Amino acid sequence: MQKPDPQGSLRADRDRRNTTVPEEAGPVRSSPEDPHDVGLGGPARTIAPITQATLSTAGGDFRGLALELAWVADVVNQNWSVGRVVGIEKITRGVANDSFFIDAEKDGARERYFLRIYAAEKKEWWLQLEHDVLTHLTRHNFQITPVLITCSNGGTYASTRDAKHQQRFAMLTNLLTGEDKYAHEKNDLPYSELESVGKVFARYHNLVSLLISERYSPAKEPTEARMLRKLRRRVEEIPGLIAEIRGHSEFEVAKVAEKMWPSVKNMLAEIPKRLPPSRYLGLPHLPIHHDLHPGNMLFSHGEVSGLFDFDYVKVDARAYDVGLAAVFFGTRWVDDPNLDGQIDKARFARFISAYQHPANMLNPDGLAYMQPAEIDVLPEMMQIGNGILIYWFINDFAQRLRAGDVTSALNLDQEYSRCLRHRMATSLFIEGDRPELLAIAREARLTSTG
Repeated sequence: MQKPDPQGSLRADRDRRNTTVPEEAGPVRSSPEDPHDVGLGGPARTIAPITQATLSTAGGDFRGLALELAWVADVVNQNWSVGRVVGIEKITRGVANDSFFIDAEKDGARERYFLRIYAAEKKEWWLQLEHDVLTHLTRHNFQITPVLITCSNGGTYASTRDAKHQQRFAMLTNLLTGEDKYAHEKNDLPYSELESVGKVFARYHNLVSLLISERYSPAKEPTEARMLRKLRRRVEEIPGLIAEIRGHSEFEVAKVAEKMWPSVKNMLAEIPKRLPPSRYLGLPHLPIHHDLHPGNMLFSHGEVSGLFDFDYVKVDARAYDVGLAAVFFGTRWVDDPNLDGQIDKARFARFISAYQHPANMLNPDGLAYMQPAEIDVLPEMMQIGNGILIYWFINDFAQRLRAGDVTSALNLDQEYSRCLRHRMATSLFIEGDRPELLAIAREARLTSTG
């Protein structure tokens, strides 16, 4: 959300999940508090203990859930040589892909993995860059990102078909370690963790910038300012989406959007004038993460121990990635409407200073700290990223209503209206604080690089 986590995750400690053990269809049992206490003996394919929460998530469709789990076990057993699948946990958060924890037993030892089955609309060419990035990071010993488990066919992902006969791609990775403490709206990291985020992000950019020369030739680099074009289209679409929501009922989302959007729209319309496409394309480009928010990281002993969810990776301006991350980690989520959405200047300074430190150059051939040309457009990049987030909430809400899912729209109305109010306020604050944010970013570079 940024988007409330649309692509699932490697989370191990947050939210309720569906604990299952593969086997032939069997009786429903109550799930033990510790999923590892589930009896794992018997045939290789069992249906597991299903909790009431599980049935609610599955819409009460026990048979459908059982078939899905049997299919998941088959996907793993047929495509990876990790041993016999003896346990599955379905991760219920996430609205795009299907994600699971997989327990497999081989030579008497049990190992746990993360399985992602991509959404049907995820085409093969789309996920190739993600897998290139993860493989590249593993090769360069970047130990906090998922390691892809090689398929039996020698590739990093498998192809399968679901119950609707749609082609689906799947990947299997190791599990990252650390604590899952935050979310896009829970970003109150202590300074030590915030500085670790800045350093890790800079090191990620330093390493993946090598992919431009190693795998992605200049001919494959962007020939258009993709995010500028995307922002322009989203700004054009939002009024129609607001009217569509208003036509269904008196939703709070529509009220917030109608009240705040005119001011935000005027500011976003100025971005291409300050940052024309030619200037955008002149900035350093690399495979950006495009989704770096607190919920996509794990922490241990005050430092980042895991970075994941690379679904949105694309080659684009590095400054955009930094600007979007600054929005995620720097805005204030408070009850005071006069302060909610404001960029915390101290946190912004800590994040940028940590990012700019010369020690983050793990590879001298990779991209170094941000240059003055990138610093000078950082507020604009923050506005672009935040504007696209505004669109996401409005569009997702409208799509639910369009699909006839009024119940979920009602359930999400308060949450989405709060997030929308916050994001729109952030646009106003970025604009008002632009000179100060620029001064902080410029000073951070001077201080960090000498």
